[in-house]
Amino acid sequence: MLGVAALQSRQPELGVQLIRQAINVDGSIVGAHIALGNGLRDLGRLEEALASYDHALALAPDNGRAWYIRGNALLNLDRPEAAAESFDRCIVLSPDYVEAYNGRGNALCALQRPRRCARQFRSGDRV
Repeated sequence: MLGVAALQSRQPELGVQLIRQAINVDGSIVGAHIALGNGLRDLGRLEEALASYDHALALAPDNGRAWYIRGNALLNLDRPEAAAESFDRCIVLSPDYVEAYNGRGNALCALQRPRRCARQFRSGDRV
């Protein structure tokens, strides 16, 4: 996809434009919505990025990677409780996704739950 290539070339404006064109042709491609969210994130448009991730999850609710990315977006928006829930969902769907355990640990730390935070990081080390 040309839009993803533009994002990888550090041209987020062009990438977002091209990915939107692709979505207009076929809005059922989950990866396109995730890529659009990533481009919007790179542009600092975090709420719009979150909406793109939510759209991807509406299409594929069992996509662990999308739940993980959504969790990071929520952390960046200072919504750690919702982020922890997204990381939890990712862990249920993809228990070997180590980054999700770390993300959940970060969310728990942001929620001022240090014991649970430390335990979560140890869980990720065992995966």
